Order: sequence, then C-alpha cells, then structure tokens
Amino acid sequence: MVPYSLVDRNLAPLLDRFGPRRKSPRTQYPFWRMRKDGIWEIDRPEEVTTTHSDDAHVKSLRANDIHGGLLEEDYVALRQDPHLAWRIAESIIEAHFPKSYRADILRATGLDTAPDQVTASSQDDSGQLGEERAVYEYELSRRLKRDPGFRPAVLSAYREKCAVCAFDVRLDGKSTAVEAAHIHWHADAGPGRVCNGLALCTLHHRLFDRGAFTLSSDDDRTISVARGANGTGFDEVLGRFDGTPPRVLPRTDHDRPAEKYLRWHQTEVFRGNS
Repeated sequence: MVPYSLVDRNLAPLLDRFGPRRKSPRTQYPFWRMRKDGIWEIDRPEEVTTTHSDDAHVKSLRANDIHGGLLEEDYVALRQDPHLAWRIAESIIEAHFPKSYRADILRATGLDTAPDQVTASSQDDSGQLGEERAVYEYELSRRLKRDPGFRPAVLSAYREKCAVCAFDVRLDGKSTAVEAAHIHWHADAGPGRVCNGLALCTLHHRLFDRGAFTLSSDDDRTISVARGANGTGFDEVLGRFDGTPPRVLPRTDHDRPAEKYLRWHQTEVFRGNS
C-alpha cells in the first residue's frame, strides 16, 4: 500500500506527457476509481470526501494520508512473475495507444527492456504453452482488428504523398515512408474510413500521434502547431507549416478529414497552444 502523494508524484508526469491536455493531471481519478475494477483497494475510504460524481477530493486524499494498492493476490502474482507486469503494460498500450507511443511509454515506466515472451514457467512438461500463456494469446486475439483496406485507400486518396510536406520518395517505383494515420485513434475505436485518415510521412505521423500538430475543423483544414514544440530542425520539419493548409488533400470532400474526427484529435491528443 502506497500513499496517494507518492502515486501523484510518479503518475502526474506520465499523464501530462501521454494523456490528454489538461491544466493539471488528475491523478486522483485512477487512484480512487480503480477500486471498482476489482484490483485496487483503499485503506480508509470512509475518511475520503467525494464530489457529486463520486470522485475523491485531492485535498482529502492528501490530508488524511490515504494509501492505496493492489489486492494481495495480484501483488503476489506480480512479485512471483517478473514478466507479468511487462505483458500487462504491452496489453494496455496496444489497446489504448497508437504504435508510435509504445517505446516511449515503456521507457518512461522502466519497462523498456522486454523479457522473453515465453519462459519455462509458461510451458508444460511437453514444451507446449501453458494455461497462462494461452490466456494471454487469447486476449491478444480479441483486440480490435485493423481494416486491411484502410491503408491503401488513404494512400490512394492522398496520391501516396504526405499531407503536410508532400513527401513522395519512391524506391523501385513504390512509395516509401508514407503511412496511413488514424485521426481518431484506431485504439479508441476510430473507424477505418478515409475521412478519418491522413497520409503522413513517418516523421509527421509520429508528430501527429504525439499531438505536436493538428488540423483545424474549418474548410481549409489549417495546420496548427503546438507552442511547446521546438528544438533543432523544428522550423524546417514542422514550424514552417504552422497556419498553412496541408500540401495534399483528397480531391473529393467525402474523403477529406471529417470535422468530428478532427475535433476528437484537437481535444484528446493535440498538446494545445498554451
């Protein structure tokens, strides 16, 4: 069991870096809400005052030195299996974030060194995968399936060029390093429609997923760059596009980025102008 103050200190920078843009990270939400997930407990919940929506008051958590922690059986399981935490983290990241977030989140949480996926403890005497591994593979198979037609449809609509910079390098006649990005993340059930996609070069795809820029919802779909973005090469790679329309857009309105998906990206991903 650990005090809320410790959870707040460690979780706040992660939420600020990888979560939606907020004035302040709301670390009290997971600390209090996870009780309902059946994996977390609070030592003295009766001493915590709550809001009308049944969320804990931060001042109450701090003033009463409230502690929280995993249920004993889950805590023991994590201590006994050094691979379990990594597998859980992988599962959560894949379920809720684009692939471009994976390495950064694992590194930030100290889980960037991946253990072997299959260990002796996960195999039976015949060398076959044991029950634990079978359950893990089953959970993997249940995740959202990507529409195989999404990428070629998006690249075709954008003439296989990056929407931001019109990057169009080809190798043996084939487009290279241009990808189909979801505006409303696939991991958040964003649909595999062309109007929810952008053709972006590898670099601009990563920057878009991380909220370094977004597109406006007006007819021009103007590029807006986050004020916090900076560094060597910034102007050349991104800064010079701020306030300009994309270099490439689909020819038909039906395929152009839809307003509702852009608004989601502006709210949930874009790092803002403050």
